Amino acid sequence: MRRHEALSSTTRASSSRGPRRARGEVRSRTVTTEEALVRRHELVRDDDKDRADWDSWETRMAVRYYRRLHKEYAIVDLSRWREGQCGLRWRTEAEVLAGVGETTCAARRCREVADLRTFEVPFAYSDPGDAKTKCELVKVRVCAACGDKLATLGGTPPRSAKRRRTSE
Repeated sequence: MRRHEALSSTTRASSSRGPRRARGEVRSRTVTTEEALVRRHELVRDDDKDRADWDSWETRMAVRYYRRLHKEYAIVDLSRWREGQCGLRWRTEAEVLAGVGETTCAARRCREVADLRTFEVPFAYSDPGDAKTKCELVKVRVCAACGDKLATLGGTPPRSAKRRRTSE
């Protein structure tokens, strides 16, 4: 009988319903790590701001995630280049090991390996909660076709693929 009581008390303690609440009492919603990371993520972190808010577990987790990113080259999303928009993000460890963005084209949907060019792109962004816009130079390594798309985003016409012949 004691064994049955011990098992039933263990089952009640690990019940998915949790403790009973009074009628009308609202259950507090827990924040998932993904939600916290989205809320605290910044493209470029500010050390002073992080030190001031270091007591928050969300800030500490976002800083740990930021330190694991590889920030030499970025991955670019050119799916909306005709509208004059592009998206940039840092590479993950798996992408670094696979050579994405360094030995292959950094465009999200392109895996070209020949004729890669490196661009330093001025990237203007604003973090959630900040009113002012920040600007950073980000390196992107792309193929010729994606490089032409990237060049048209900045308002400059793409470079001609034809070379002029020099007179002999």
